[in-house]
Amino acid sequence: MDLDDDELKATREYLGVDSKKEDKIEVGEYVRTKKGDIDKIDRYIFESNIYHCENGMCIDTENRIGLHLEDIVKHSKNIIDLIKEGDYVNGYEVITVYGYDENGNDKDELGICEVDDDYAYYTYLEDIDIKSIVTKERFESIKYKIEEN
Repeated sequence: MDLDDDELKATREYLGVDSKKEDKIEVGEYVRTKKGDIDKIDRYIFESNIYHCENGMCIDTENRIGLHLEDIVKHSKNIIDLIKEGDYVNGYEVITVYGYDENGNDKDELGICEVDDDYAYYTYLEDIDIKSIVTKERFESIKYKIEEN
């Protein structure tokens, strides 16, 4: 039996399941794991107490199998909140972009740098149509490093 967000919240509050954890994961949120996986919560199955994600990741709230709640380092409805410096967005490394907002105040936020023959173009993450993310943890786990002699 799948529950919608309101039913899930009411049931978990009634049972006191999340009484120790204020920062509750909700259906529709993106999650980032310690290993650098990012996925979106698709549904919660009450009988098994497992969150199911769009790309097959399952999060067991009772720590019996697979991923556990403590494996989640961050979650948010906005995918930008999960991106860290050193990740790759749309093939570009995420860096801190130093600039100014429309009022002339410092605006130091995450973004990318695109370079052509003559110029470097800096773009804040909030202004990017994000198509893909490779986390720095995943990048490190799959890279092949050539040893220097």
